[in-house]
Amino acid sequence: MNSLDEVVNDYISTPVNGYPSCRARLSGYLKWFKLRKNFLDVIDGAILRNHPHQNCLSWEYRRDIASKLILAQAVFETHTTFQEIYEVVKSCACPPYKNANLLVYDLSLRIGAYKDLFPSNIYLHRGALEGAQIVLNQKKLPNLISASSLPKEFSVLKPHEIEDCLCIYKENIKHLMRKNS
Repeated sequence: MNSLDEVVNDYISTPVNGYPSCRARLSGYLKWFKLRKNFLDVIDGAILRNHPHQNCLSWEYRRDIASKLILAQAVFETHTTFQEIYEVVKSCACPPYKNANLLVYDLSLRIGAYKDLFPSNIYLHRGALEGAQIVLNQKKLPNLISASSLPKEFSVLKPHEIEDCLCIYKENIKHLMRKNS
């Protein structure tokens, strides 16, 4: 890839794992949560089923988080923004391990999809943080940035898609930035 435009276009249009694109894969994944019949089904899919990001968590720990999220169901029902959902998940998860921000974001995105609430900013953690650091040429970044702080090529994506793209394409972006420097 020779430009950020090509990276974003690849994210939008190149087939991957039986989906028309990475964007379509994310959309289909989130649609699965949107179509759940109830909050318990969402929590089952969000934390209890295996997902590569959460494979390092013990079954007991995942059950504990699920219980806390279920107890907070009434609180989730009153929230109308993704940020509010994120804060409740953060208070329920309180993970004692280094990938806490990724877990909180992933769970919030899945619960948010069920409620049709998505982030208005980009949450940075692990791969997405690394991708943003490369694109912005900055080592220190906050956990939350606005889409407008990124190059214009990303403006065709929604914030949760930008997070996904930065994570998936971080190595491509790293290579591209090295090549262009």
